[in-house]
Amino acid sequence: MSGSEKTQFDSLHRLIIWKVPALGALLCGLILWTFWPATRNGFILYDDPQYIWENGFVQGGLTWQGLRWAFTTSEAANWHPITWISHMLDCQLFGVQPWGHHFTSVFVHTINGLLVFLLLKRLTGTTWRSWIIAALFALHPLRVESVAWVAERKDVLSTFFGLLSLMAYGRYAQRCRGSKVESRVKETRTPSLSHTHSRTLTRPSGTLSHPMGEGRGEGSFLSTLDTRPSTTSSVSRVGKQSQKPKKRAEDILAFRNPSHGFHPK
Repeated sequence: MSGSEKTQFDSLHRLIIWKVPALGALLCGLILWTFWPATRNGFILYDDPQYIWENGFVQGGLTWQGLRWAFTTSEAANWHPITWISHMLDCQLFGVQPWGHHFTSVFVHTINGLLVFLLLKRLTGTTWRSWIIAALFALHPLRVESVAWVAERKDVLSTFFGLLSLMAYGRYAQRCRGSKVESRVKETRTPSLSHTHSRTLTRPSGTLSHPMGEGRGEGSFLSTLDTRPSTTSSVSRVGKQSQKPKKRAEDILAFRNPSHGFHPK
């Protein structure tokens, strides 16, 4: 390799290395610029009093009594101790000043947008398409209610932990191959989880265990999975589906002709 070719290779290598961090920083800047005006808003009379400025436990900040209350109460018709703790932390840091509570929601949403970008980059191996989808998610008008309304902190927090769970499962699935992933997904349906929680965690995980279309980028963990379907199971499913229209036609004929043995009342 000549000196000029080596210089070009080094320049390209540095560009690739810095592309993801640069795009991540750009995405965070766009999200902050879009939602920063929310920090100038105040509280509203819908749910905010119950969550913040009329709630003595929350206004008291992080205390042992408040933590015990957060894990045992069903205030606001919800059991979400992490949400209560986040509001307590806001009151500990900012008091009941609305800008601080709005700032926390904007900050968490910014991290969520970055996590979506990194998650899709890991799943597909593509950079620009992952960035565009993450930007559409983070800047979409549907996100305004969750970010600009303090009482909807539970929405941005659940998204945050959900994305972390998917990223952790992505790393786990990368170490597994083919059928091992499917067997491990079935094993996660343990009695220790409620049925609802089990479906919430395992169904997205099972989806991530299979290729997302044919546009898998080189280097993504999806490109390394052997997910060829079983021929026997596929044929049996097709056979069962092909029998359904025939059975329905027979039912219709029986309904119209009583001589077939079906007599509607």
